[in-house]
Amino acid sequence: MNLKATLKLTAVLLASGGIASAQQVITFDDLGSDEAPIPAGYAGFNWSSSFWYLNSNFVPDGYHTGVVSGPNVAYDAYGDSVSFSRATAFDLTSAYLTSAFFTSQGIEVQGFNGATEVYDQTYNVTDTGPTLISFGYNDITSVNFVGAGQGTQFVLDNILVNGGSVPDGGTTSLLLGGTFFVVGLLRRKLA
Repeated sequence: MNLKATLKLTAVLLASGGIASAQQVITFDDLGSDEAPIPAGYAGFNWSSSFWYLNSNFVPDGYHTGVVSGPNVAYDAYGDSVSFSRATAFDLTSAYLTSAFFTSQGIEVQGFNGATEVYDQTYNVTDTGPTLISFGYNDITSVNFVGAGQGTQFVLDNILVNGGSVPDGGTTSLLLGGTFFVVGLLRRKLA
């Protein structure tokens, strides 16, 4: 195998096998036992000021029944629209949503890439327990939640995001090391 063929093979292997998915479940459970705004930078995202977390053991209604991983949940503190974002694109895969007070409530979820809205869907939820919503919002930089209709407050737990494709350090290092080894052998053989 010549040097060019070795480098081409390495490039193909890096492109196909050296990439891993960076999935993250945001549970809010590590934020403490208070009620407060979700801090800037939590889980690598910027959170709107009315996006709060609370320990669901303190309150009744949908706040308590919306717990998936306990004890904390996120909610829209003032019934305002709430959002989270970051500079690099991510995929919003799923989350659990629960109405805080009503047996039926719509929640509009909008996904943006920069200033361009690329997704907009309303999901119906209840206050009797969390509803798993599968979004499939890919390549977005922000997501906005808007309570629709009567009673706009809702609960959110266990947000699953995928950070996109990132190099898997172990695989990449192994492939690069192997490439240098083969190149070294070829150079020695040609000398």
